[in-house]
Formats: sequence, C-alpha cells, structure tokens
Amino acid sequence: MMMVITVMGPASAQESDTLQLRIEGIDTANHPDITMVVSVPPEMIGKSLTSEDFAVTEDGEIRPTIATPIPTDGLQVVLLLDASGSMGGRPIVAAKEAALGFLDAMPDGVEVAVVSFADKPIVLSAFTTDEGVTAVAISDLRLGKNTALYDGLAAGAAMFVGEDGAQRTLVLLSDGGDTASETSLEEAIISLLDADVNFFAVELQSPEYDSEALTRLGVASDGVLVSAEDPEALTAVFAEVASQIVNRYELRYESAAYGANTVAVKAEVDGATAVANEEVLYPAPPPVVAEPEPSPTVAVAEEAIAVPALRSGTIVVLNWWESTAAFWLGVALVFLGLASLLIFTGVGQRSKDPAIQTEKESRFGKSKGRTLSSVTQQATMFAERTVNRGDSSAGPVTRLLESAGIQLRPGEMIVMSLAVALVVMAVSLVLWGPAWALLLGVLTLILIRAWIGQKAKRRERAFADQLVDVLQLMSGSIRSGFGLMQAMNTVAQEVSAPAGEEFQRVKIETQLGRDTNDALTAMAARVGNEDFKWVVEAIEIHREVGGDLADILDSVMDTVRDRNRVRRQIRSLSAEGRVSGLVLAILPFGIAAAMAVMNPGYLSPLFTTQIGRMLTAFGLVLMFVGVIWMQRVTSLKY
Repeated sequence: MMMVITVMGPASAQESDTLQLRIEGIDTANHPDITMVVSVPPEMIGKSLTSEDFAVTEDGEIRPTIATPIPTDGLQVVLLLDASGSMGGRPIVAAKEAALGFLDAMPDGVEVAVVSFADKPIVLSAFTTDEGVTAVAISDLRLGKNTALYDGLAAGAAMFVGEDGAQRTLVLLSDGGDTASETSLEEAIISLLDADVNFFAVELQSPEYDSEALTRLGVASDGVLVSAEDPEALTAVFAEVASQIVNRYELRYESAAYGANTVAVKAEVDGATAVANEEVLYPAPPPVVAEPEPSPTVAVAEEAIAVPALRSGTIVVLNWWESTAAFWLGVALVFLGLASLLIFTGVGQRSKDPAIQTEKESRFGKSKGRTLSSVTQQATMFAERTVNRGDSSAGPVTRLLESAGIQLRPGEMIVMSLAVALVVMAVSLVLWGPAWALLLGVLTLILIRAWIGQKAKRRERAFADQLVDVLQLMSGSIRSGFGLMQAMNTVAQEVSAPAGEEFQRVKIETQLGRDTNDALTAMAARVGNEDFKWVVEAIEIHREVGGDLADILDSVMDTVRDRNRVRRQIRSLSAEGRVSGLVLAILPFGIAAAMAVMNPGYLSPLFTTQIGRMLTAFGLVLMFVGVIWMQRVTSLKY
C-alpha cells in the first residue's frame, strides 16, 4: 500500500498530534506466527522503542507483540537526483542541502551511491561508505536541459548487485515529468520490481512535475510518495525519508484471525503517537471435522432390522424406459447395431469398385444360410432396390457416394447408417428415455448425410484444383505422340486422387467395353465439375470432326485457369460471410451449454413445459432456416 505524505514550507507548516507509521510488509506464510516490518516517523528518531511501546490490534483485540530493531548492516541507498534545467536556481541549492542532510542522517557503514539525470543518467558516485566522497559528488552536481526520469530510474535500479533483500533503498527527487527517456514508464516499474527495492519518491511541486507518473511508480512498487510544496521543505522531506529508512522495527505476534482482516499498529513513546492500518489476507480457516455419531446399540440395530423397508401396500411406479425390460431392449439394440457395423465394415473393405462389379460377383448371392450376415444382406438388397428403384447405377444415393469417393453400395451405406442410428437410439433410450432416443437417432442420420455431402464437396474442390495440371499433362502427352487413351492412362498413373482415381476408372470401364464418351460423361457427373464437362464435350466434338486435340485442350485449360482464379477470389471475398454464418449457427448452442453448466436449472422450463418445448422446436426450425439462408447467400454461382 503506497503512502502519500505532503510536506509544506515553514510558513505553512502544521503540526498534528498523531504521526504516521509505515508498514513495509506483513509475512503471513507461517500463520498464525506473523512477522511485520514497520518504520517510525522522524519525531521518534533517537528514542529507543521496546515491545511495550508497540500495540498490534486485530478485530479490536490487542495481540501480544515482540518488537526488534532492524540493524542497518548491509543497507544500500541510491540517491537519484533530478538535474534538469527546471531545477535551476533555489531548487538545486535546496536539493543539495537536503541530500547532504540525508547523508548525515545515515549511520556509519551504510553504502550510499549518487546518480543524477538530465538528458541522460550519470553515476556521480558508486556505492561507498566514505561520506566525504559522496558529499563531494553531491556538491559537484551540474544541471542539464531535459528530464530523462525513466532512464534514471532504470540506471539507479541497476546499481544494486548481490542478493535481493529489503535492505535496498532508492530515493528519487524530481520536479518534472519525463521528456527525454528511451525507457518507458512500464519498463521503469519493472526495473524497480526486479531490483526488489524500498522506493521513496520526493516530488518537488513545479509547473512541470508529473504527479500521475510518480503515483503509478509508487503504487506499483509499494513505495512512499512525499510531496514538497516548495524547495524549503526538501530538508524536512529528506529527514522524513531518512528516518523511515534507518528506524525500522520487526514486529512478531501470534494471530487469532483468518481470512480478510484489518490490522492496526500503534507506537507510543514519550507522548508521541504514530499509527498505521493495513488490510491483510490471512489463510482460510481449517475445515471443521464433524465428530462421528455414536454407533447404535445392538438392541436399536435389531429393532431397526425388524422394521420392514417398505410398508405393505406401497406402490412404486416406474416409467417404462426405467424398467428392466427397457434396459435389456437397449442392450439388444446395441448388440444388433454393433454386429451390423462389424459385418458392413468387412463388406465395405471387399467392395472396391461397386459401379463395375457385376451381379454375378456380388456377394448378395453367396450366402444362403439364415445367419445374421444373411439377414443384413437381404436388408441391404431391399434398401438398394428401394432407393435406386431397380437401377443401381442411376440412383441419387449411388451418385452421392461416387461423388464422395466412398466405395460402398447404396444399400450398404443405408443399412450402416441405420445401424449407427440404432446404436445411438438404444444408448439414449437407456440413459434418457424415448424422446431423446428419437431425437438423437434422427440427428445421427442427418449428420451422416451432411458428412457424406461435405466429403463430396471437398472431393469436387480437390478435382477442380487438379484440373489445370491434368489438362496440361494430357496436352503434353498428345503432342509427344500419344493417343487419347494413352494420355488418360498417363494421368491415371501420374496424378494423385481424386483425378488419378477417376481416370483409372475411365480406363477400366473402356477396357471392359464401355464407350469412351459415355465413360467420360459419367466421370463428369461424378466429379460435379462444370469445367470438366466442357473438356468432355471438346473431346467428343474432336472425335466426330477431327482437329488438333492438343490445341483444344490448351484453349480449355486457359479458360479453366481463369475461372479457377475467379473462383478463388470469390471464395476469399466470401470467407467472412461463411465464418459469420458458422459462428451464428454455433453460438446459441454454445451459450446454452455454458448456461446449463453454470446454472443447470435455468433452461429446464424449455424442456419440461409445453410452451417451452414449442419454443425450442420453433427456435430450432428458425435456426435451420437461417443456416440454409446463410449458405445460399455465401454460395455464389458463376
């Protein structure tokens, strides 16, 4: 806690009956044994204070105190004096007189150094116990122009060497704000804290002084700010500072308090009284351990056993999903779902190219037994016929899976998605009930569909990024003498997925007898790239009318390159809108989750009341509409 003292000149001096003690620190680490360091005012200099002269009060109760004077052995003091142009005339003369008086007040053996600052800091005298050397340095002080206050503080703090300790003191005299320092105020504060010094700032009031900066220095370093209204008050100010440096006492007492407390200290000797107050944070009180209740007697225990736990006729009503039947149903559904997942994991690994796998090679005709695998295969066939309506190559699910690069048949994907949803519903049914089971099951299917769609979009963007390189490779291959099929084979071997995979599939389909134009058209539909459709049309026209295919591919490549540049620019310009839409979509759920953690019962009316459930459903619908709207706004067609 910073102490602020104002000292006036002789003409306006006022005396007060109560003096000011300074509490330099309170050590509560060994609570309840407390150690406090205080410094007494100048009026008590030369008076030998004992333990009986001090009183420490906690919550109005006086604590027995042991007071010990702190010796000045090892004390180091840096006098940091302002030598700027504003100190010219009477201020610098009074400052030298006050500094010499301060020097006389220091006991023998105290090391004193003198540093001045104007345009830059100057060390006038290093640490020495020779009072004569220090006095000459003070007397020879010369004035400059500017005020490098913060540089001077950093230089003064750097004078201290050796081990850190409370015996380090820096006394600053300044009449103006900083005008020339390379060091900032924050860096000056850090240098004081790193040096671990007792800081005293003497502020000579003038038109140029910066009280705010000195106050921040004092507060940050827990120092003392002494303000002098005129140069004649400097002698009294330095005497006040000297007394607080050399008249320090260590007070030890046993505390009876815990937590936040106010400690009052009073020193009284020969009719002079000095007081101080400090807010202290003691450790928290120890936890209260409840005494165990006495064990019941054998007779009481026997009597308690004789009382039935449930009176005759009492009926306990359980919801259906809390019953044992619901639990075992959930276990069965989990087993069925996991078994389906395991089976179809193997199915997906064996089905590498479902579009060209013949019906003869399909595994649906291999299993004849009434096993779990046979049941799942029949379910897969039914799902595939339903979604594709008999044409396994033209259904929407087939096209979506092929665009996403997922090597599963539509029926397999549908049954696997239902199996995952079934597991989620079973776990939700056991834990939270049928309503949550239905909601999470539907949400699982929606998330799986969204994941497939996102995977397809990423694959489409990757193909679009590869298209220019693919066309350049094909054009170069054709110019070197290769035919179209050889050029596509080169792309299949040299280019990574997805372009390499798609051209490899075109190659295989062509080798199996499919027309090249049909294979390329199907590929264009799978990759969903408008630019590649132009490439397919150009190849088809070339096959009909002839011409230089390499030149045609170069022309298309230039157009695709320009479109890609525009596409990337549009994507960059719309990035902020997409991120904003994502944040707006996630934010309500994030806030709801945080509120549910901090105050679990706050949102319960939204799920336990009819109007709450209606508002929740309405809000979710609006959220869905908003997400779709933001997606439409930020998805530009060109």
